[in-house]
Amino acid sequence: MAIGINPNTYPFGHQWGSKNPWNSEEHSDENMRSNIAKILGYLPLIGTVIGILRFIGLLEREKFSPTAQGDLTTHNYLIALRALLELFSFGFALLIVDLIFDIIRISGQ
Repeated sequence: MAIGINPNTYPFGHQWGSKNPWNSEEHSDENMRSNIAKILGYLPLIGTVIGILRFIGLLEREKFSPTAQGDLTTHNYLIALRALLELFSFGFALLIVDLIFDIIRISGQ
């Protein structure tokens, strides 16, 4: 993905490499970039830029991926929802949603 933020990550919650989110050895660069983008998306003005990049990433995925062309799945809608909230500086509301998803994901593993 050249310009946008990778839309193939979880729309909500943070990316962890394993059941243990504190094990830094299992974190990939892609997961760390995704987590940093989500954290920056909580900030009002920076979140606007992150929202734009997230939309660009979603559009690039739709344009260049032969398997994803025209595939408007629930995952894509959730990524678009996240991008829209970040775009209009409501990314701070996603902090609570992300924490809830993290707790559910960690306790379920």
